[in-house]
Amino acid sequence: MALLAGGGQAEYVTVPEGHLMPVPKGLTLIQAAAIPEAWLTAFQLLHVIGQVKAGETVLIHAGSSGVGTAAVQLARQAGAIPLVTAGSLDKIKAVEKLGAAAGFNYKEGDFSAATLEFTKGAGANVILDCVGGSYWEKNVACLALDGRWVLYGLLGGAEVHGELLSKLLTKRGSLLTSLLRSRDKKTISGMGKVLGCGACLWSPRHRGPEATWARALPQNYKAELVAAFTQQILPHFAQDEPGSLRPVVDTVFPLKQVAEAHVYMEQNKNLGKIVLEVTPVP
Repeated sequence: MALLAGGGQAEYVTVPEGHLMPVPKGLTLIQAAAIPEAWLTAFQLLHVIGQVKAGETVLIHAGSSGVGTAAVQLARQAGAIPLVTAGSLDKIKAVEKLGAAAGFNYKEGDFSAATLEFTKGAGANVILDCVGGSYWEKNVACLALDGRWVLYGLLGGAEVHGELLSKLLTKRGSLLTSLLRSRDKKTISGMGKVLGCGACLWSPRHRGPEATWARALPQNYKAELVAAFTQQILPHFAQDEPGSLRPVVDTVFPLKQVAEAHVYMEQNKNLGKIVLEVTPVP
């Protein structure tokens, strides 16, 4: 399996060797297809950008998505407390089974107030946000002091109206943005300065207040991200025991039904990943 820069809806692709990963033992190719982009995105957002620590609360928007279901499991693995937003009770219950401590239906209530109630007023230390503009005020309201708001999508628009900066400043909050697909060999030098930590990767050997950042990323961002994920996270998919990780596959479409797969995705019915299956030529 591989991390692609796009073009994955095809029978054949070319990919740099450093972006390849072994399929975990016991997983099917369908399950493996649900791992690379979603799980590497979640890994990057939580550990490289968000610098999550054990005991912290993480609010994950779109918690039933591919990235969301991965982030919930990775947050739990890191000793953090994942909270999610989702659009139905069924999705919330499903994500709670993956490890979410609580879920909030954004269609029926104020997730910001619910987050503050759950945390007894402290707020979320890390927010993973793929929504953007329409959520900014509620995000800042439930962000903890010195919290990190990690923005990686704009499903709710890019425009912000109001006193975002003053409210964020009052919280001493950090607004961090990230895209994985656009990363290349030239991006890493600037990212280290933004993070203020040398763009170091998290090591599972170090958790809690004494957590340290294990290694600095050299120039090939994606290759090093893949290498760290392969070493630190991938082995946990193969363990049939409590706490093991699993990709969540909602539906499988044959490649010839790619248009139907996109229609299904646009209806926002899926829990986890939608996978396209390539049928071998006889």
